[in-house]
Amino acid sequence: LANSSLPSHGICHPLLFFLAQMLTTFQHHSEASSVLRTGFLCPHVNFRIHPRPRDPAVCFQRRTATLMSAPTSSPSPMLRILNEKLSKAKEPPTIVTHSGTFHCDEALACYMLRLLPGLTSATVKRTRDLKYIYDNSTLKVVVDVGETYDPSELRFDHHQRGFKETLDEPGFRKTTLSSAGMVYKHFGRDIIRLTGNNLSDEDVKRIYTKFYMEFFEEIDAIDNGINPFFGDDKARYRYGNTGLSARVMRLNPNWNDDYDEDDRFADAMRLTGEDFNSMLQFYVKTWIPPRTNVYDMVKNRFEVHSSGEIGFLSERVPWKSHLKNVEYELRVEKGLKYVVYEDASGWFKVQAIPKEGLFAYRLKFPVAWRGLCDDKLSSLLSIPDCVFVHGKGFVARNRTKTGALKMAEKSLQVRDESGGSV
Repeated sequence: LANSSLPSHGICHPLLFFLAQMLTTFQHHSEASSVLRTGFLCPHVNFRIHPRPRDPAVCFQRRTATLMSAPTSSPSPMLRILNEKLSKAKEPPTIVTHSGTFHCDEALACYMLRLLPGLTSATVKRTRDLKYIYDNSTLKVVVDVGETYDPSELRFDHHQRGFKETLDEPGFRKTTLSSAGMVYKHFGRDIIRLTGNNLSDEDVKRIYTKFYMEFFEEIDAIDNGINPFFGDDKARYRYGNTGLSARVMRLNPNWNDDYDEDDRFADAMRLTGEDFNSMLQFYVKTWIPPRTNVYDMVKNRFEVHSSGEIGFLSERVPWKSHLKNVEYELRVEKGLKYVVYEDASGWFKVQAIPKEGLFAYRLKFPVAWRGLCDDKLSSLLSIPDCVFVHGKGFVARNRTKTGALKMAEKSLQVRDESGGSV
């Protein structure tokens, strides 16, 4: 099945489709996980656009295209709906999107759908033929076309009048979804689980919300024409020319090009998929693991200093993006002011905690310390082994852990003695 040459009209024989579905469902999970751990979800999927007479339509032909098909521990309601429809399908499923000028959202939506079990080798058909789109005789997942949003029927368009769907997560801005945001809303958690990293449900939720805010929301906003500013303020410089949405737009054939539009759309799927995969791998492998370190640091803060305002990280890991959420989770009333940890040089860094906003901190080091270094700084503070305090007062270093902790403690003392001013 994987290597057979099938007819070029894009439709497999129903029996071959059934057998391929069975192979997809029962693929060995450890094999999938070992490949996924290399950092590639489906980078080389055969992006076959229908109809493509010169490209053999080979159902489930690429081994890498089925690596995402390992069963999930707790599939979402939408994945169960998809699986039910796939089990009843007599022919291979088709992912449908519009023809003509393409955008980042539908290219990414198509890419994500082909990461799901049962859709890894689905044909992508680009058309605006409403008769075909509304024909339910075969299984179709329709994105960015059709003027219908009905997840239960696998319809994901956002162009119809009155569409106001958002992610509906607590604390999120009400950014209207594009087709990419809709697919992510309903299948994002399943795709995150399919990375094979044994993520807890809580970690899946954290990655899900973080990934949307840092990646998908911009795509949704751009496609829906949402102003990035609150109010009518003009941008101070031109932006958006190097973003993913702009890069996808540049793949559209120019008026004087002789490129095939469907081939270029396949390129857009690959491009959006590479960025999607890179970001997802970062959140799963790099961003979420240090959260345990940050949680322990905050929980044990009173063992470091009686004020509870100094934290010590036993391992040098990224901590800033987790700290605020961990403090909220542990109901910390008086937030940390400094974090101490060993840096790459073997010395110890004392980092002031950033506040919301650019270059703002909860408590900088005293003005009298800023810009001093070595013996002059050690003499002023009566703390040995001082290295420096940054001229802007947001970071300091000491050659020893004890010295670094004393620098943080002394800064708190200066604040308290001066009534809050440093």
